[in-house]
Amino acid sequence: MTDMLTTAEIETFSEIAGLMIPASTKHNLPGANDPAIMAEIVTDANTNAVEGVKQALAAWSGLSETSGPDRAAAFLETCAGHASLLQAVVNRVYYRTDAVMQSLGMEARAPFPAGYEVDEHDWSILDPVRAMGPIWRAAS
Repeated sequence: MTDMLTTAEIETFSEIAGLMIPASTKHNLPGANDPAIMAEIVTDANTNAVEGVKQALAAWSGLSETSGPDRAAAFLETCAGHASLLQAVVNRVYYRTDAVMQSLGMEARAPFPAGYEVDEHDWSILDPVRAMGPIWRAAS
């Protein structure tokens, strides 16, 4: 079985999450490092991407910059893949929290079974793809 995030890794991840999505007093929204949100982020990370998150946190810890914004800038520059993984994990949880969904003008509910209305689009944009013909190999 894969290891879970340690307490030290969770503290580091919380610091990074707070830099990625800080609390907003203007919109009355918690930051991604809010304890309740971080608990969900950790659960998601432990379930879906623990090894990658551990590697990303190790890369963060290996940076010599000591202040948050400078360290974040160096992390983005030198470890873009790791930064993208952490951002994906943080976003996946943060943007499904009730307060954030409501601030975006969405009902704080699961998308199914009621679903969401989706505007009709111009499907002709797919014509070049359709014109390519089959791009798969038939199974024998």
